[in-house]
Amino acid sequence: MIRRAGSESTIAPLTALALLCVAIAMPVAASAKRCRTTDQCAAESFCKKPWGRCGAKGRCVERPTHITLELDLVCGCDAVVYGNRSAAWAAGTSIRRRIKHPLPVRSAGECPRPGTLPTHR
Repeated sequence: MIRRAGSESTIAPLTALALLCVAIAMPVAASAKRCRTTDQCAAESFCKKPWGRCGAKGRCVERPTHITLELDLVCGCDAVVYGNRSAAWAAGTSIRRRIKHPLPVRSAGECPRPGTLPTHR
């Protein structure tokens, strides 16, 4: 267990590690610059928009350099399926929506319509 300084609460080591990994994978503000496209941002940055609002204005943020390993499929604003949000952000795209149905890994590609699964041959 890890004890926080000045506190009686404790955090399990794996929880602390998970929090650290999430902090590393989160994009950080590259500037306060508002944007509509990634072309308006500096190199190594992208235009991060609110979830599900691909046409909205966003803010230029640095692309993450580490991708988390959890499988939590998301559809990017570029209509591509990513393994999780940090993978989408590392590719320089915001997130259109989370994919609720589990998809086989081999089906990564275009985003399926909501409520449907792609057919496989």
